[in-house]
Amino acid sequence: MDKVNGLVMLAEKLARNEISSSDPALAEASKLISSMYQTEQGRHELAEIVKIALEDSYNKFNIIPLLFETRHFKLGDRPMFKTHKKGIKAYWTAPNAYVPKSQNYETEIFMQFESLGVRPECLLSDLKTGRVDSFAALISDAREALEIAIYQKIYELLAQVYNQTGGAGKDYHSTVTTKLTKDVLDKAINKVRKKVGGTPTIIADYDLCTQIEGFDGFTEIALEEIRTHGLLGKYRGCNIVYLPEILDPVTQQSIVPTDKMFIVGRKIGVYGDYADMDVMDEININDKSWNCRLDKEMGACITRPEGIYVIEVTD
Repeated sequence: MDKVNGLVMLAEKLARNEISSSDPALAEASKLISSMYQTEQGRHELAEIVKIALEDSYNKFNIIPLLFETRHFKLGDRPMFKTHKKGIKAYWTAPNAYVPKSQNYETEIFMQFESLGVRPECLLSDLKTGRVDSFAALISDAREALEIAIYQKIYELLAQVYNQTGGAGKDYHSTVTTKLTKDVLDKAINKVRKKVGGTPTIIADYDLCTQIEGFDGFTEIALEEIRTHGLLGKYRGCNIVYLPEILDPVTQQSIVPTDKMFIVGRKIGVYGDYADMDVMDEININDKSWNCRLDKEMGACITRPEGIYVIEVTD
């Protein structure tokens, strides 16, 4: 297992250009990959290495815990959440008189699960010869694919609430002309903090997020946080998370709006998953490649839409 963990770390360092291609450790890693390729069990262990690397990086770049309460469920569970708490009302009545009934919650939401999967591949010759760079690229590409899929899902959830509430509701929506302003952003942060507590997260595309850098209260953060979490910095204690450009496969236009910023409070809903990633691998004789498939079942539901504020920038 130490060799496996070492291979994961080495592959990731190589993918980030943190080590030289002439490093002696690469020769040892190359021998390990080549020997594991020789057997079916060894190839399955290679798939497990990819799984370990993806789960570790998934926990680093995944911003869902910044927004949702996270829970793990057992297979077969069908989580249900009650929302819109209004409180049971007590009444003064004459002795033995009728007491009106009242329900504490108005809405019940069942969490719908989806499977997030990725299936990276490399040439058999790369495994046979123990090419660490090819194996590192396989891990890196799979990580990037998962990251984009997660960011896309987060945006879809936020946009869904934005649309269903008629533009986030007039109390949770502001419009600015041409450029983001500090007073509007401060108003949004204060509103979200008051409603759901905690420190909100600021989410938008890169260009819109960078406008905050000129505001009093902005602070730089470490390079490692930028690389692993997609953060630009902090503003009044709030993480600034920029969503990468995600192109629609049909229109080739970005699905991340360039004119909307989401200020999202902590614990606006519940995110859950079932167990660990499933992993499988196979050899494709048609193109002499090896691929592994990794799947993770997860679901999310927003139970506190009042924790989402939208700032819209118009021309």
